[in-house]
Amino acid sequence: IDGDTIDDGDTVGQTSTTELTSTVFTATLTGDQSIPPVETLATATLVLQYDADEETLSYFVDVTSMITNPSSAIIYEGAPGESGAAIVTLFGGPTEEGEWTGVLAEGFVEEEDLTGSLIGGTIPDLVTLLASGDTYVSIGNKSHPVDAIRGQID
Repeated sequence: IDGDTIDDGDTVGQTSTTELTSTVFTATLTGDQSIPPVETLATATLVLQYDADEETLSYFVDVTSMITNPSSAIIYEGAPGESGAAIVTLFGGPTEEGEWTGVLAEGFVEEEDLTGSLIGGTIPDLVTLLASGDTYVSIGNKSHPVDAIRGQID
C-alpha cells in the first residue's frame, strides 16, 4: 500500500458522496471519559443526523444531568483516551450560568463551521470522519474549560 491509500482502496482525502448513506451518530458524555477524568454526576447526549440526499448534518446536544456553568460543546478529532484537535464548535457560549440541564445546542453544521483538519472540507468529509470512530464531543465549563464531560461518537 502506498502512502495515499488505505486498505479498502479509497484514496485518502477524497470523499465519494455516493458511498455515504443517511445515518445517525450518537454520544453519551460523562466525566470519566474526560482527559484527565473528572469526578462529576453531569451527563449529556449528542445526536447527529446525516441526510445523504441533502448532504446536511443536524445536531442536538442535551444535558441530561446537571452541569455547572457550561461554556462550550465541541467535536474533536481523536480516538478514545486521546486528546485531539477541534473540528466543529456546536456551542461557543455565552456561558450558561449556574446549575444547568436541557438543550445546550441544536442546529445544522455548515461547511464554514469546520476547523482543524477539516478546514476547506465538506459535510461528507466530516461524516466520513465521524464514521471512522475517531471523533468525540466535549462540553467545557468554568472549572474544566475543555473536558468537563466527554463522549466518543458512534
